[in-house]
Amino acid sequence: MGNHMKKILIAGMAALGLVLSGCTESKTGLQKNVINTALDTCKTYLSGGLKSPSSLRISGVSAIVQRPDLSDISDVFGDIIIENNKITEIARDNKARYRELLMVIGYEAQNSYGVYLSGTYQCKYLYELNSEEVSPEPLNIYLIALKSDGDNIDMEGIHIPIAKLTGSNISLDKNIKTIISSADGSFSKQDEQVYIDLIKQKKARDQELKAKQLKKSWDEMNASEISALAEADAAAAAAVEAAEYALSAVQDEEY
Repeated sequence: MGNHMKKILIAGMAALGLVLSGCTESKTGLQKNVINTALDTCKTYLSGGLKSPSSLRISGVSAIVQRPDLSDISDVFGDIIIENNKITEIARDNKARYRELLMVIGYEAQNSYGVYLSGTYQCKYLYELNSEEVSPEPLNIYLIALKSDGDNIDMEGIHIPIAKLTGSNISLDKNIKTIISSADGSFSKQDEQVYIDLIKQKKARDQELKAKQLKKSWDEMNASEISALAEADAAAAAAVEAAEYALSAVQDEEY
């Protein structure tokens, strides 16, 4: 290979490395399109709840990556990775692990009287990483909670998958002012402990469900027995009343 070709190859590899590194946000390891898509989705839900969506002014956005609550992992992924009270082999082989991405939007918008009011809107995402991934694939990211000015917005237990990463992968949205990460994407002992805790929680929930079902059956049985006893008492009372009436009639005839 000539020197000229070597220079071209080296330059090409350097350019490729620059492009690839440019797609990744350094603090979180997430692809920029993951963060941008999370923000775009969050803005859509925020706008949908405003009196005047067109008046929305975003003052700043924080993106926070952290470890999720165990209950969130269980609710979204529990039925997928737990089978017969064990973590599936596929999940273990892939070193499946879970992180939370929280988008916090500070904003101003007009109310119904045209007055600008400030507020805070939060979108919580849960995502799964497998094998050597540090950034999730589409459909492994779920919007799981919304909060407006500190108040939870009821999503009725619905977890919304992000099917496509539509945000830019070149640069972050200009409104993103702060990025915080307290958990990297690599598999660790903490993730292994999550497996153990998920199984414990699953067993506890199963026992609680069985206890509720048993209580319901017991209550239904007691209600049925009480109803039967009441019917028997009523029948006995009617029989006694009939017997007394018959006896009274006989006595009247004798006189």
